[in-house]
Amino acid sequence: MKTPTYSIVIKTLAGLENVLASELQQLGIQEPEILRRGVQFTGSQQDMYRANMFCRTAISVLREVASFTFETKEDFYRQVSEIQWESYFSVEKTIVISSVVTRCELFTHSLYLSQLTKDALADRYREMFGVRPTVNKDSADIRINVYVNGDKCIISLDSSGEPLFKRGYRRLGGEAPLNEVLAAGLILLSGWDKSSTFVDPM
Repeated sequence: MKTPTYSIVIKTLAGLENVLASELQQLGIQEPEILRRGVQFTGSQQDMYRANMFCRTAISVLREVASFTFETKEDFYRQVSEIQWESYFSVEKTIVISSVVTRCELFTHSLYLSQLTKDALADRYREMFGVRPTVNKDSADIRINVYVNGDKCIISLDSSGEPLFKRGYRRLGGEAPLNEVLAAGLILLSGWDKSSTFVDPM
């Protein structure tokens, strides 16, 4: 049986796109496409897990579940409600939705876009099961990403959960701690050979 593949987008910081692409190539992922603050490729679920585990310049790893064009807000709502959400998570799971919108006359506020997406998703569950998923902004089980550019929409599931720079090893931080993704990117850009002494002048 052929292994299923998905469109996967990995977010990073501006300026680290090529570094992230190089990390993916070292993991055996061929021809990643450079985006603005991200890298895109077609890969398997195993590739997605490996990217989460080993890419030091990744912030989050998104797996696309739907993409479509829309003409009206009602059209957007309908297409979101037609996604088979129940095949991805059960109604008992808590959710949170984050949105980014650019160059769109219909949607000028990302919070409204998130709310409309939540309504369409929740109404589908209510019609099927009689209950709606609960929103949990602090520690949701399922994180949904909505990206709208003009009349085009891409909806993805965030496979990373918390942003990947929150690796969990930092117990104490200074007044202005350096983001772990940025720190890793700077080291990779420095050309350090991993054998000579590394000195941090700070």
